Amino acid sequence: MGDRVGTVLAELVNNALVHGDGSAIGFRLTLTEAGVLVEVADSTAALVSPVVYEDPDEHGRGLLLVEAFADDWGTRPRGDGVGKWTWASFTAPARTEGPC
Repeated sequence: MGDRVGTVLAELVNNALVHGDGSAIGFRLTLTEAGVLVEVADSTAALVSPVVYEDPDEHGRGLLLVEAFADDWGTRPRGDGVGKWTWASFTAPARTEGPC
């Protein structure tokens, strides 16, 4: 799960830097009962959604990765009225007890 979380965090931070005008960016990782929650804040209120590009350019596929790697994701307004949070959740595999 760690590789998926790291990839999604990198994509969301990159999107915040490139599309969120570069100010008031932050992130947090939260361990939940179900797994891990990744949240990245930026300073633009524009909601995001995956876009499919026909161009072979390397850009424009980050949210498709987020959608593929995260168990769920979305956006919500920031509480301070400036910008939004883009979040992704990851469900941890069930733990089993027993000999190693």
